[in-house]
Amino acid sequence: MYRAQTIKKHNGYDEDMRAFADSSLRLKIILSGGKVVRTVGGYAVYRPVANSITKNAFKLHFYAIKLIKKLKRYPLVKGDPYIKKLIEKRLMKHRLRWWRNVLSHHLKLDPLSVLKFFYYLLRLSKVDPGYIIFLVRDKPWKLNNLSVF
Repeated sequence: MYRAQTIKKHNGYDEDMRAFADSSLRLKIILSGGKVVRTVGGYAVYRPVANSITKNAFKLHFYAIKLIKKLKRYPLVKGDPYIKKLIEKRLMKHRLRWWRNVLSHHLKLDPLSVLKFFYYLLRLSKVDPGYIIFLVRDKPWKLNNLSVF
């Protein structure tokens, strides 16, 4: 829960973000010097919906990348190399999750696996154009899976 004055101060929820709108607001508050705290015993209610965006991994990835790109444009982020590095690390971890959870499972030498690999890579590169560069530059197959979390 946020105070109404805080939400108004930050122009409300970002309606452009169909997913992660709450994260976007929370990060705006923090980056502007505000405080966000968790209360002991706080609970959230999640109401699953048949066509929910959370059931579509590609859309979730798209909005996560969109949020990260928006964060990079915040004035405080541009001027603070530490925050900039944290955001880059978040982007890397998000991309590593895709590698570990989806793409790495299709690196077998049978033709069907290879086709699935390229199918998922093609779909993923449409929502995250930088993903192929990430594969070539960062070589996720050489990275420790523990760095995903």
